[in-house]
Amino acid sequence: MEMPVLQAISNEYKNKNVVVIGVSVDNARTVNNVPSFIEKRGITFKILYDDKTTSDKYGVSGIPSLFVIDKNGNISFHHTGYSTFLSKELHYQIDYLLGK
Repeated sequence: MEMPVLQAISNEYKNKNVVVIGVSVDNARTVNNVPSFIEKRGITFKILYDDKTTSDKYGVSGIPSLFVIDKNGNISFHHTGYSTFLSKELHYQIDYLLGK
């Protein structure tokens, strides 16, 4: 449910120095499904694969987890779980960090 929201954010802010990166935490049994999942949904932002190193460093406690990171590499906002208000929240948070 979160992927279309992230794709829309990626499209809308692509010329404003905002980068969306997805990180798949799929295990060895399901990681092969990721490329077809991405293609079927028209996802064009970069997807990376985690071997638990990244999720451990970020303290991920639930899926989905979403981090809004500022231009200095600091976590400014963190979301765990899906919210029907995610699009509105991300717009507000990104615009805030962009100084709008």
